Amino acid sequence: LAAGAASSPAAAHDQTIGGGIYVVPQPYEGVGISIVPTPLFNVSYRRFYIYGTEGGFRWNERSLLGWRVFVTPRFMGYSAKDSDALEGMDSRSYSGDAGAGITIRPIPFIIDLKVRSDILGKSGGQDATLDVDLLLPAGGWLLRPSAGLQWQSGDLADYYYGVRRSEARPGRPADTIGASLNWYVEVEVNRKIGERWTFAAGLTVTRLDPDIAASPIVSSSDSKSGYIGLLYDF
Repeated sequence: LAAGAASSPAAAHDQTIGGGIYVVPQPYEGVGISIVPTPLFNVSYRRFYIYGTEGGFRWNERSLLGWRVFVTPRFMGYSAKDSDALEGMDSRSYSGDAGAGITIRPIPFIIDLKVRSDILGKSGGQDATLDVDLLLPAGGWLLRPSAGLQWQSGDLADYYYGVRRSEARPGRPADTIGASLNWYVEVEVNRKIGERWTFAAGLTVTRLDPDIAASPIVSSSDSKSGYIGLLYDF
């Protein structure tokens, strides 16, 4: 999920809580859009923080160079019952990751590199994400365009997008996915509403690696996801 301003270690507000609606398209054949009501958190106490679905400990958050360690859920996967095209597939499960990140803040840019690894034994894989944000105040709005690259290990990509030999069917050949590279662009907006409320929204467009897009269970090479929410400053 693109958690937007609430999930970033450089979000505009240190202590906010709220809720939002995420619209998340699924890349699998025959699986439609998921609409997910989600709480939004952006809270910290000394080095401890929770931003969106990421929680952990950070150092030098406001300095040019900061770093953190964290845990986060991985909302990927499907049930074989989700569509006829997935019949006979073993379901792929949500998981949890632990990782570390480094953030560089040459104003007005924010450059974030993070790596994380499955800690629940679902895929046994890892990924690494490089993200570059630009902060643009504009007449009461805070615009945050960004772009990024996400590398996924072969274990991770194959677990969520591959087809095992035991799952092969006519029209669905076995397919092993190797290490993959996805890219995305995103824009987020924030605006204060009164003294304590903040409106937040975001849109993300992701382009999948050609090997993932060519999987017989994947329906598209790109996807668009978005969210809208309200946060309360306390």
